[in-house]
Amino acid sequence: MSITQLHKDEHFFIVKNDEVMIKSDIQIELLEKIIKNYSKGIETFEVEGYFIHVLDTSQGNLFYVKPIMQYSYIDFMNPLSIKVLNSISDGVTVCDCDGKILFQNDIDIEIVGIDLMGKYAKDAIAEGIMSDSISMKVIDSKEKVTILQTFINGKCFLVSGKPIYLMNTVNYNM
Repeated sequence: MSITQLHKDEHFFIVKNDEVMIKSDIQIELLEKIIKNYSKGIETFEVEGYFIHVLDTSQGNLFYVKPIMQYSYIDFMNPLSIKVLNSISDGVTVCDCDGKILFQNDIDIEIVGIDLMGKYAKDAIAEGIMSDSISMKVIDSKEKVTILQTFINGKCFLVSGKPIYLMNTVNYNM
């Protein structure tokens, strides 16, 4: 299998001075929608089921386009970051702007008593896995929050969360 076949749903194009300089075989309608939705300075965003990552290069803005179905938390967490987060003694959870849990470090899984990656925080509350959600409170307030949170294993902790907007849609809670 060739690299082109393996990555057939991924595309790129370069825009310089509002003109498309180079492009892969991306559909022109999708390319136009991406350019229309792009705001200068934004590194990542979504358009119609596609994740777009933009890099500023000497040739212009390079747009990398990938279907969201191929996108996972591993794509924004490199192996070194995962090792670093797993080496600290505090629980760390990363959620998107809808409260979907994208990453938990090993300590957080131990604290909570269950691996919640891929679940929504509001669903974990509804299922009785946790009493409240620091992630949802941070998303609602858009500022640092500290609460007492009890988990299904009976453990109760003082937890703090803080929004960090690295990918236009990600909240980072610690």
